[in-house]
Amino acid sequence: MPKKSFRISPHHREQTSKVRQKSSWKSLSFRSIRTTLTHVSTEESYEDETEVVVSSDSCGIEVMNNREAATLNELGQHEYDMQRYEEAIDTWNLALQQQQEGVLLLEEASSSAMTINISDDLRATILWNICKVHLVLNELQADDGHVQNAKQCFDQLRPSLPTLTPPDPSPIMLDYFVQQEEWVGAQRLAILINVEPPIMARIHYECGIQTTTPDSTMTLGDKMDCMTKCLACGGDDGQVMLPKRLKLAAHDELVHLHSAAGSYRQALKHHEARLPLLDKKSDIAKAYFEEAEIQMSLGDQKEAMNSIEKGLTLYPTSRFLLEAKADLLYLTGRIEDSIALHESLLESTTDQLEQTKILYTIGRIYHKTGQATKAISYYHRELELTQQLYGSSHLECTRIYHELARLADEACEYDVALDYLNKALVIEQQQHKPALAKETQKFMGKIHYKTGDFHRALTTSFADLSVHQGTNDSMWDMR
Repeated sequence: MPKKSFRISPHHREQTSKVRQKSSWKSLSFRSIRTTLTHVSTEESYEDETEVVVSSDSCGIEVMNNREAATLNELGQHEYDMQRYEEAIDTWNLALQQQQEGVLLLEEASSSAMTINISDDLRATILWNICKVHLVLNELQADDGHVQNAKQCFDQLRPSLPTLTPPDPSPIMLDYFVQQEEWVGAQRLAILINVEPPIMARIHYECGIQTTTPDSTMTLGDKMDCMTKCLACGGDDGQVMLPKRLKLAAHDELVHLHSAAGSYRQALKHHEARLPLLDKKSDIAKAYFEEAEIQMSLGDQKEAMNSIEKGLTLYPTSRFLLEAKADLLYLTGRIEDSIALHESLLESTTDQLEQTKILYTIGRIYHKTGQATKAISYYHRELELTQQLYGSSHLECTRIYHELARLADEACEYDVALDYLNKALVIEQQQHKPALAKETQKFMGKIHYKTGDFHRALTTSFADLSVHQGTNDSMWDMR
């Protein structure tokens, strides 16, 4: 049987043109319009008709094209404007149903050459409208069913939001976008509605602090742009009063974003802008600490120290500023001053975890400055405290054993070094850390090599290598 092509009849074209004229809508009932729009004739063909059809082996298939769906969408909007909300839902659901059926038929006939004029934007517009009217009805009736229906429509609509131009920028939809934390869409919608600057600023800010995910297209530049727009809502001369906390948060984000992007001068600019907005001494001290970090990134150790000193002037007991100063003193070659400050920090804390960190730092300083005996003393103190905190089989102990083994190796005390490494290896095997155990074995192999025991150097370095490579053959088996 030859395939038939379905076209819109002249009678149908005349009736749909009447539907598009708003002046005739009031004289037509919803049911009559719906009947008219689903009437399709297959008896006549016209060359000037724009054809959006599917080919079929049987007659009587009714397909709603893009023009008809758009007409139903307009009719639904009219019902909505007239506050006939239930009728609006029926109309928009019909438009959505007809379009979905048309898409399915087009997909079934996708192997045939045809013109397809089904608009994804139109579907998104219809979903938008259905969501909107359910939200309105929920406000009027306080019905959870409308909330659920709105959520279902919104979930279907969400994939289209990045490219969709809001068809009806209404405040109720903006509120819902905010509830759903769909900040990019809320941002575009708020611009169209022209909301008050403080509200617009908050939306820009929320858009900018969204967590970046693998599926997200939000870049560092986009986040900076959001924060800049947030601050711009206050006007060039600050004639619009934005909440102080919001301005502070935006400048704070820009400090971190510009630092992450490597634009340190811009980060310093926003740091200077946020300082007058800070009230607590602890917050100001933290800001000066971040200023010092930026100065260090710029390679200016002198300015970094000045920033730390300014913070300590306001908050002399700030531990993170004192620790930063001690580290900076070491970097600038003032070793004795650095150690003295670290010792002061060690004595002033009762936190055992903090004490282990400081003991390790002092040990590392002595190690790097060639004072091995003092380094060993501090590492042993750290090891003893770590064992008290976590037990003697904790992985933190293996790190200290490695430090002690390096010192013994440098002093050519190879038996002592191997003893420390054996202790580390036992813990790593107990904790099922094959990668760490392998590194320890390689270290042991190097020490055996230094003692001239080449056989043990090979067997130790490559012990159980076949297991790690997933094969039963040794790499030394040349058979």
